[in-house]
Amino acid sequence: MVTATLDFIDDTPDSWRLALMEYHDRQQTDRLIHNFSTSKDSLKEGLQAFQVPIGDNGASEVYDAVIDGCKRIENEDAGTLSFDDADVRALIFISDGRDTSSIASLEECITAATDRRVRLYPIGFGQTVNAAPLIQMATTTGGHYYAAPTAADLVSLLQNEEGQPSNAPGRIVTELKRQIVLTYISLFQEGSHNYLISAEYQGITFPLAESAMQLHAAHLMGLNAATLLDRGERAIKELSMAKCYAVEVGLEAVNRAMQALSLIHISEPTRPY
Repeated sequence: MVTATLDFIDDTPDSWRLALMEYHDRQQTDRLIHNFSTSKDSLKEGLQAFQVPIGDNGASEVYDAVIDGCKRIENEDAGTLSFDDADVRALIFISDGRDTSSIASLEECITAATDRRVRLYPIGFGQTVNAAPLIQMATTTGGHYYAAPTAADLVSLLQNEEGQPSNAPGRIVTELKRQIVLTYISLFQEGSHNYLISAEYQGITFPLAESAMQLHAAHLMGLNAATLLDRGERAIKELSMAKCYAVEVGLEAVNRAMQALSLIHISEPTRPY
């Protein structure tokens, strides 16, 4: 697990600020292993130096620890302007889903995360995970639940995704990098509100293939007009057709490429539901 976490730290973008925590009922005063930092070497040294004393791995207090983590993330962003990269807040934790000693409830834990705009990414580790509360924490806060029944599954999530090249990052880092955050000014007052944003991903390669065929046809039309001119023939119709068609399909190809590279096309202003 430590090796997988070390690789996870290496795979994160250099601009990400990371902190490391541990939690159990005998460690309530300071769960921090390493404070927020962009120094990967410092984070890895802190993790490698960390050890749990024998007999000091008491009962689980998942909810209290998650609330603690959310508060630390909020404090780290104190004074930072909103609507920038600092607004992307994620808390990843490993648990079997059984909280046996927290003072806070599941509902209080979720409220603490949503009020601080922290997305929760629980990893259910083991064969007998109580997944229901972990899934609720993830879906309610906009995060994602990952199941890791075995150590190999945990490695795939943190260190190297199964089926990918050996130097590829784990699944969690890959998916976090792919996320898009949409923000806009709301007329609602402060607090938590639910919105519905739908996106459709339909055969993105099909329109690109169509544009490729159209551009090829436009190129052939231009060659045909040039051949006629080389023969000394009039090619007024062919030149007009080639210019008109090339401009039309060229603009459409650019539009489709922009949509494909941005991953999502918003055709109308986002509105609350």
